[in-house]
Amino acid sequence: MEHRLRAAHRALIVLAAVVVAFPWVALPARADVPLAPLAAGQVTHRLSREVFGYLPYWELNSGTDATLRYDLLSTIAFFGVGSKSNGTLDTSQPGYAAYVSANATTIIGHAHAMGVRTVITYESFGSSKNAAFFTNPTAQATAIQQLVALMQARGADGANVDVEEISGTYFPAYAAWVAALRQAALAVNPNAQVSVATNAATSGARMAAAAIAAGADRAFLMGYNYRTGSSNPVGSIDPIVRAGGGLSLSSTLDTYASYGVPMDHVLLGLPFYGITWPTVSADLRAASQVGSTYGYASVFYPSSLPGSAAGATLDYDPVEQSARLTMFDPIAKSWFQTYYDDPTTLAVKLALVNQRGLAGAGFWALGYEQGQPGYWDMVTNAFGASKLSAIVVTPGATRSLDVSVSPVWQDIGAPTTSIRLSNDGLNWSSWLPISASVPWHLADGQPDGPRTVSAQIMNAIGAMSQVVTAEVIVDTVAPVAVAPTVSGALHTTAGPAGDISATVSWAATDAGSGVASYLVEASQDGAAYVPLTLATAAATSLTVRLSPGHLYQWRVTPTDAAGNVGAPVLSLPVRPQVYQEISGAIRYTPSWQRAMYGPALGGAVKWSAVTAATATFTFSGSSVALIAPVGPVRGVAKIIIDGVPVTSVNLYSAYGRSRQLVWSRTWAAYGKHTIALRVLGTSGHPRIDIDAFVVLR
Repeated sequence: MEHRLRAAHRALIVLAAVVVAFPWVALPARADVPLAPLAAGQVTHRLSREVFGYLPYWELNSGTDATLRYDLLSTIAFFGVGSKSNGTLDTSQPGYAAYVSANATTIIGHAHAMGVRTVITYESFGSSKNAAFFTNPTAQATAIQQLVALMQARGADGANVDVEEISGTYFPAYAAWVAALRQAALAVNPNAQVSVATNAATSGARMAAAAIAAGADRAFLMGYNYRTGSSNPVGSIDPIVRAGGGLSLSSTLDTYASYGVPMDHVLLGLPFYGITWPTVSADLRAASQVGSTYGYASVFYPSSLPGSAAGATLDYDPVEQSARLTMFDPIAKSWFQTYYDDPTTLAVKLALVNQRGLAGAGFWALGYEQGQPGYWDMVTNAFGASKLSAIVVTPGATRSLDVSVSPVWQDIGAPTTSIRLSNDGLNWSSWLPISASVPWHLADGQPDGPRTVSAQIMNAIGAMSQVVTAEVIVDTVAPVAVAPTVSGALHTTAGPAGDISATVSWAATDAGSGVASYLVEASQDGAAYVPLTLATAAATSLTVRLSPGHLYQWRVTPTDAAGNVGAPVLSLPVRPQVYQEISGAIRYTPSWQRAMYGPALGGAVKWSAVTAATATFTFSGSSVALIAPVGPVRGVAKIIIDGVPVTSVNLYSAYGRSRQLVWSRTWAAYGKHTIALRVLGTSGHPRIDIDAFVVLR
């Protein structure tokens, strides 16, 4: 479109530069992939204004998809497809081949996934061609029929009509044809939109007014080419106002309004390109000196930055609101000036969209700005929705259906004003005032388990964020605890009176939100239960000190993450009892000897270094522990429980220590058991000592 306004303003150098700089890349002729247009509910509302982008065939290649800002576009218009004199689509054109290519299929799919419309641009350039077409009803009908068929085949969401150089005599026929195309499109897709591209002159205002009155959904005002390669003096190609008077964006909008064009149907088209001229001086808006001596005007693309600005000085035209690059070429012996929009001047023109209440903005052409993210940052600032990064549902697990939702958001452009919530992502609440915490009621009548809450925010100019979800667990069932067990704590030291360290262990199950905490209480000798301090709220064990002659019992009460409190459960009551090495409950084979050993519980131990020497202990209780000294001369013994070998115990240690709890075993209930300790005869240090057994009865 940088090569389009009206015949008097068209510069051959611009068109030639486009063709040379962007030769079309050959693409597959067709991609037979089923495509479907967007349903009404799928269309994006991430922006407060529409953003319409033309994608010309020469910018469509395998890398295009990765560069498109689907998040900041409302419509992508594939450019373009024309017709022959009889109205049949010209399938030999590169625009047609590009539109039915695999690369286009990828873009259509990704655009639709983001709620972005895709449309096909119908182009018809030239006064004689348009005069013939708009006086030939048969050709017009054929073009509509084939365009609609192509739209169906490519899952298009409508069409854009770009008719240029047409006599005012044919404006009524033009408007009638646009209306007929729209009706045909709606017949196959009730959500289809048809837009028109119109120039910045009075004729463009008349065409826009006629087309919209006939039913066109949007008019894309081509707000560029106010200057062309042949203009003198030079300056902005899309001035917000014109220095010295004349056509400008502001005056064009005034003209459109004066012809009755509804401003909320207008898209302000802006250029992602500029023009470079040889000039007589470095003065702002200097006279051009185009010709064979100094060179010719050329199209400038921001995608060429920063390399294309090397050696140039950047400044701005404060009146026309354009960026300017100025440099002197010693070979050409001429100054060169480039006028284009950079993000700074683009922001001013996007602000005009909001100030005039337009439907949105558009760009010719997608791809020209590649590698320059600042342009899209300005789109975000002008039209972008607030960013909703997360929501937090409190509590995250609940036994009540009443929760609160805390949004985490960032204002972008206009301030955030509202939030809406949903329990299914389909049925939404009304818009509620945004706040740090929003009350919400989860759906009634559903079973316990995970629920999803969806949220969306809206800013003061109506732009809605993407939907963000969070999970909350509804859990109305209390956890179930199992009775605590008590066992001797390994590798701890028994006290001189036989007191030992023991580990109290517990657990609970909860199929919903999971166990969050335990209340663990202890009772000694039948006294009231006293809460114990745990390492963490959800700890499942605790080390305690037990003394012979006292009765102990523990009570555990679980609570799940939703706040449901389970029934308390009790451990077996236990009373530690020490069986010294000389106890009658312990039987020894003949090779065991008794030795006095001051640090032992009773001042003596039984020991043997003879392989297969066995000590057998019979008792009744729920837990048993072996107390023995360890050291460098001691070895390994096998443990046999109720006639079954189960493990071994190693009394070796580089350093000697007395009264060590070296082995323990716990059962879920009281019972009678026999423990056999058999010497294995470890080479070089075979000795096994028995100080005592401690039984929890």
